[in-house]
Amino acid sequence: HTWWMERSEGACEDGEGPHTVYSFEQALTPMSAFSTFFGVFLVVGAVVAFIPQHVKFLRRRTQDGVSVFSLFLQNVKFCTSSLNAVILKYPQFRACTVLGVLDCTPSLLSAYTIFANLALCFPIFVYYQLFFRRDTTTTNRRQFFMSRFLFGTFGVAFFAGTISTGLLIFLLGECNKVTLYVGQAYGIVAAITTLVQWSPQIWTTFWKKGSGTLSILGIFFQAPGALIVVVYMIFITKEAVTTWLVYALVAIQLLTLLALLLWFEFRARVPLMWRVLRGGDWREMPRVTFGKLSKSPELPEDDDKRSEDAHTPEDTHQSVPLIPRPPSRDAQASFSLKV
Repeated sequence: HTWWMERSEGACEDGEGPHTVYSFEQALTPMSAFSTFFGVFLVVGAVVAFIPQHVKFLRRRTQDGVSVFSLFLQNVKFCTSSLNAVILKYPQFRACTVLGVLDCTPSLLSAYTIFANLALCFPIFVYYQLFFRRDTTTTNRRQFFMSRFLFGTFGVAFFAGTISTGLLIFLLGECNKVTLYVGQAYGIVAAITTLVQWSPQIWTTFWKKGSGTLSILGIFFQAPGALIVVVYMIFITKEAVTTWLVYALVAIQLLTLLALLLWFEFRARVPLMWRVLRGGDWREMPRVTFGKLSKSPELPEDDDKRSEDAHTPEDTHQSVPLIPRPPSRDAQASFSLKV
């Protein structure tokens, strides 16, 4: 096979899949205990990295600050990467039925990581549809219809891709050249999609000058996690280029997006820190949380400060409620005469 069709030794002998115990053992990727532990760590890390974004979306219940185009491209990337892994790893999936789940699982941890990413990214796409806040502006209406169109397009493409992949494997076989070419095509589509995956989100963050509903903590977990996945797939599981190239490209874009988010967060905090250094009252300063300003809770003041404020005319006028006075006798008499 050429370099983009490399598989484990023994996965496809003479154009046929493994059919003996020895051939199934040869189809698996030899992995040490450390490599297995590292793979489990990546699967858990993929789950943890998406949790902050789920929490923030469910808490804010708005699409503000999140790019629907990036969500669409992310789901397309994880979908095509999953189909690529299914075709290339299918002999190893079959080995689970012969050798047992414990023996084949270490070789499939990279595929499980991709599946976990798809399973956790798709619900965020659903949140965007459910929590979309509509208004009467033309931009909002266009954004709403575009989000519905992209969501429906992805659903149809995912269904068609899954059905066609199953037919290719069961009708032509996992070692057929057509099946292998389709599997590599999925990987190439995923790599191309990743080239522009985070570009809409980077533009949205730059335009909004803040994070909005986008979780900084989630991006902080995903950026270094993508780099770790690349190292794991290249040097430990020895995946094909089309499989690990996706995560190498996404790591570069995630680091760029993380730098923007941290910069805007820093800019929001600098004026506040400068006021503190110049002797400002920290109790009167707004509290910054992920780019959103909110007033700090009021704290009890000292007796001396309260007594000084009591003699200030402006503060007295603001603190004393305005109570309407009853009309005078002359006003009442004037009103009765008019009647």
